[in-house]
Amino acid sequence: MAEFKWQSSNGRVQMAEFKWQSSNGRVQMAEFKWQSSNGRVQMAEFKWQSSNGRVQMAEFKWQSSNGRVQMAEFKWQSSNGRVQMAEFKWQSSNGRVQMAEFKWQSSNGRVQMAEFKWQSSNGRVQMAEFKWQSSNGRVQMAEFKWQSSNGRVQMAEFKWQSSNGRVQMAEFKWQSSNGRVQMAEFKWQSSNGRVQMAEFKWQSSNGRV
Repeated sequence: MAEFKWQSSNGRVQMAEFKWQSSNGRVQMAEFKWQSSNGRVQMAEFKWQSSNGRVQMAEFKWQSSNGRVQMAEFKWQSSNGRVQMAEFKWQSSNGRVQMAEFKWQSSNGRVQMAEFKWQSSNGRVQMAEFKWQSSNGRVQMAEFKWQSSNGRVQMAEFKWQSSNGRVQMAEFKWQSSNGRVQMAEFKWQSSNGRVQMAEFKWQSSNGRV
């Protein structure tokens, strides 16, 4: 184990801390921390863990107040050299990005679940959410949501489910207040490739329908 700490008040470095552990000559755990007040970097933290020379978990955090980056967090986990879970978070107040979150999970090298979220207040995108699930490489469920207040789109929601590669259920919803469309809803269900139920709804107050 090697541990290093540094502190300074009138210099650039406020606090730098480094830890190192190893058992068989390979890195078991490496942890690095950095803090500064008058410099650009407010806090940068890096963690690394490994057992067999491959990355088990890598975590990176970054925070800043007078810089563009408010918070960026990245996590990585793996057991057999393939990505088990990768999570990325980003937040900013004076930049365009308010919150962007991405999650990835996989067991056999194929995508099990991928989730993406985006939020913004002064940008066009208010909320965009995308989810993806799959077990055999084909789409099991795909869900997309979009919301906006100052843009044209108020709410658009799309869902897709399938078991054997054919469409089991497809649902689409659209709502808008300052646009022409008030509500349009479309549903589709099928079991053997033929249409079991198809439903379409349309509502409008200032339109013709």
